[in-house]
Amino acid sequence: MPRRRNSRSARATVRPLQAGDEVWAYLRVSTGKQAEAGLPIDGQREAVETYCQARAYRLTRTYSDEGISGTTDHRAQFQAMVDEAQALRPCGIVLWSWSRFSRDQNDAAFYKALLRRHGVDLLTVDDEVPNVEGFGNILEALIHWRDERENVARGQATKRGHHALAHLGYHPAGNGNCPIGYRAATVVVTIGGREGERRRIELDPALAPMVRRAYEMRLAGGNFEAINEACRLFAHPNDLGAMFRNPTYHGRYHWGETEVAVPAIVTEAEWQRVYDGLAKGKGGSYSRTKASDYLLSGLVWCGVCGARMKGHSCSPRGRRWHYYRCFTPDCIIRGIPRAELEAAVTERLITRYLTPRLVADMDARARQHQQDSGQQERIAALRAEVRLHDKAITNLVSALERAPDTRELTERLRQRTQERTHLLAEIAALEHSVPTVPSVEDVLGLRERLKQALVDGERRLARELIRQCVERVTVEGRGVWRVKWRLLVCPR
Repeated sequence: MPRRRNSRSARATVRPLQAGDEVWAYLRVSTGKQAEAGLPIDGQREAVETYCQARAYRLTRTYSDEGISGTTDHRAQFQAMVDEAQALRPCGIVLWSWSRFSRDQNDAAFYKALLRRHGVDLLTVDDEVPNVEGFGNILEALIHWRDERENVARGQATKRGHHALAHLGYHPAGNGNCPIGYRAATVVVTIGGREGERRRIELDPALAPMVRRAYEMRLAGGNFEAINEACRLFAHPNDLGAMFRNPTYHGRYHWGETEVAVPAIVTEAEWQRVYDGLAKGKGGSYSRTKASDYLLSGLVWCGVCGARMKGHSCSPRGRRWHYYRCFTPDCIIRGIPRAELEAAVTERLITRYLTPRLVADMDARARQHQQDSGQQERIAALRAEVRLHDKAITNLVSALERAPDTRELTERLRQRTQERTHLLAEIAALEHSVPTVPSVEDVLGLRERLKQALVDGERRLARELIRQCVERVTVEGRGVWRVKWRLLVCPR
């Protein structure tokens, strides 16, 4: 087990190693990619054996962990080596580098002290520390600090790479689940001069029409039982509620905070009507008896723990108070007064966001973006390719009706259909990246309707108007919050 406390009675002195002393070896790689990019297990073993032969050490045992990060001490071979070294006490353990031993400063200090207390020295091939009294431990600590920082930087770089892939329309995760109606297709693409397999989310030709039909039935007033009976999408009708709330179906699939462009099954207006119908309790298994009286209901999130903050009220001493509250245990943000947050958000929305100047700025940026990227030309070229594929698919279908052997034609039809789906996904990604800027009249009209709804006390209407502009309000403390706008950033 990791980090057992051992008795201090068995304390030995580490002496410099000499020819003929018994040593062991410990080898480790985190992943297969690291083995390809760095020094794999076999390379580490060869380097350690060469190191021991040059110094006439007797290498009697080798321990190796593959596919395990050095940031954890839950490594089977590592723990076996530590346990057996305390009992058998070899003169030393040879590593390729200190990063193979551990990438956590605290773990490294603990296990090095434990082994050396039992007379077991630690040596490295790649970054051996000079044996200078009072100086070696400082250098080792600096090396472990460097290894830990490199690991943190590597994780941050990986996260940035994943978000970049998401912006390009690819799903960064290797085996994430797709919403029903979609499927993950593996495509070989070249990004940054490197060719590799990526996952692109595309429509499932068998289930996407059923999802579309479910939305149409819901828009026509159908309840969950009738919809599930007709479409057979889930084992239980209640599961339809989560599907109707999922914004993926109007082309907004999220990987973390990054949107991945996917083909839409319904329009945003259709999705919003179904979503609003659920919130207002028009049938189905998720009906509500009363609409929320909070203007920012469902939009407020805690900036510390990431949880959604909910409307909450209490009545100490007979007076009723209203808050947006985080219910996560031990979170330092407990609540923020409803009136304070709502007034601040609506004031900023009316005075700073819904203005002609912002519309002009967004329009100029959108035009410059289109001009610099050549997106319209690319979209036109892709649509021409789609038309060619449509014609080829029509010809193949006609040929299938006449051909005695359809295997080759079926494969060609499958390839054409797959290529057409990829083209449509690329078109959707390009169109989604081009903001549609509303007119000044539309923005000013929305602002006046919101101001009038607030004056008249029509909180339900005001909440619907705010939702058209605000996607998320993140609260980081009393008076510290930020807004992610929806209108001009994600208008589609």
